[in-house]
Amino acid sequence: MSYCLTSACPKPFNSDSFKFCQACGSRLLLGDRYRALQPIGTGQASRTFLGIDSQRIVNNRCIIKAFSARRGLEAFRVEAERLEQVRQHSQFPDLLAYFEREEKIYLVQEFVDGVSLRQALQTQGAFTEEHIRQVLVEALPLLKFLHDRQIIHRDLKPSNLMRRRSDDVLMLVDIGSAKYATETNLNKTGTLVGSAEYAPLEQLMGRAIFASDLYSLGVTCVHLLTGLPPFELFNFTDGRWLWRSVSGPVSPALEAILNRLVERDVRQRYGSVDEVWTDLKRYLGDRAPSLIPILISPHCETSQPEPIAPTWMHDRELTHEGGINAMTLTPDGRLLATGGNDARICLWDLASGLCVYTLEGHELAISALAISADGRTLASSSWDQTLRLWDLRSATPRQQLQATQREVTALAIAPDPQSPEQSMLISAGRDAVLNLWNIATGKAIVQFKDHATAIEAIALSPHQPFLASGDAEGRVNIWHLGTRERLRTLSKHQASVNAIAILADREAIATGSADTTVRLRQLNTGGGLQVLKGHLLPIADLAFAPNLPCVASGSYDGSVRVWSLETGDCIQTLQRHQHPIVAIAFTTQNALISTSRDGTIHVWRCSF
Repeated sequence: MSYCLTSACPKPFNSDSFKFCQACGSRLLLGDRYRALQPIGTGQASRTFLGIDSQRIVNNRCIIKAFSARRGLEAFRVEAERLEQVRQHSQFPDLLAYFEREEKIYLVQEFVDGVSLRQALQTQGAFTEEHIRQVLVEALPLLKFLHDRQIIHRDLKPSNLMRRRSDDVLMLVDIGSAKYATETNLNKTGTLVGSAEYAPLEQLMGRAIFASDLYSLGVTCVHLLTGLPPFELFNFTDGRWLWRSVSGPVSPALEAILNRLVERDVRQRYGSVDEVWTDLKRYLGDRAPSLIPILISPHCETSQPEPIAPTWMHDRELTHEGGINAMTLTPDGRLLATGGNDARICLWDLASGLCVYTLEGHELAISALAISADGRTLASSSWDQTLRLWDLRSATPRQQLQATQREVTALAIAPDPQSPEQSMLISAGRDAVLNLWNIATGKAIVQFKDHATAIEAIALSPHQPFLASGDAEGRVNIWHLGTRERLRTLSKHQASVNAIAILADREAIATGSADTTVRLRQLNTGGGLQVLKGHLLPIADLAFAPNLPCVASGSYDGSVRVWSLETGDCIQTLQRHQHPIVAIAFTTQNALISTSRDGTIHVWRCSF
């Protein structure tokens, strides 16, 4: 059974084959992977579903949370990027993906098989002092982990504290309401998020601070101690809590801690986890544990290769007379294609360093090149606003596609997921449109028109039907080529995105910008990993090494930098070009090719 994801259409369907809601026509699936199976909660600004991950056979359940984008999509993208830090801790559910659709946001989170403290209250009755002491000892380190990373949870309550069934460890779930705190936005009124019964006055006014989470923890504890809803424990006439008169035995020390946690006046409340922990240690005495054992999450633990120290030595220089505007490699790394200002395409044998073929047909400078995965088809675009396809086996033209309305800036060739036997050409350009073409017929398939400004770069995921596109405003969109939909937009660069590369093995995406930075992020969530800084001028191109934990960046400053994916450090700076870099690429043997506007091609060999 599937459920419609839109808030206005809760109808279920008994067939798993449906991809669209029969009542309102909206898509039931997120991409082609996640499907909502059962609604399990509705809040003021969100709906929560139990979902299924169709690409996993074991442990395929997930939680899908749908939000209205009241705070604005860009604000959420920035916060989603920073929430990547939460994945470092095993007591928070993994954020698997996020999607955007019609001004709504969908977060897909790990399903935690366990029992919430709310469920425990209902089945076991009110908590004892010993139980509350244990809740504080386990929950405070989780809040400190968040607060140390400038993250406010904003929805701490008994149903969001859950004991994992496999090991009885306390989990803090539902990170979808979390907010990244800065000095600027702490003083700015935002959106009301959270559950009113557990939220302090400042949060109800849209001004949540770190102490707001401590208030929610205190209210959670008095609820568990008494078994009564928080609104029944508070006298709104004189503004006093009445929980002590209806709870079981509680020591004066714990009573004092809880009373200060639930202070309505933020000036009288605990201001930080450390302040609470100081009193808790005094209360516990010798039983007090150390604060915050950092637990690395299993989903972040990957087998890393042994430390390596690769270096790249200059091997040879080639020259494409007239200057280079575009470059691409065949998948086997044997043939290099360069496109120049002279409207010619040169095909180079990298083993010999000789130009073996020259392709002519365009009238103006070449603007972009792409080669198919089988190495048989070359696509080219030109400032003459034409697209051409070439047979690389015979080095002859195949066909010319209809002229484009504006200059094409980027090309890619991919299998069509809707027709696996067919290939398609993807072109992007100054008209802010992504065009998908059927290579066999030369006919347009579909257009993606979500960008508002010129598209400057695109990249394909090697193993999944994902396409990334970056524009002159700094936006990066992720598209699903099978479902023909925009899945998500990543938080913006401060200037044009000029380069994109995707590393499928790590589900990582690198974006390079005219703001001179390279940003490494999670492809499925947009979560921020690293920001690489060092270039003096805009980034021109990016490339991941095929079997080394490295990414290379080429810049208008004429340099190529190689960065470690593990540390974010610059391993090496390659400087032979005297003019801006146009494009870079790695061969299958980790040799690095760099090209420049002055027509020079430099080949760098990797050694250890």
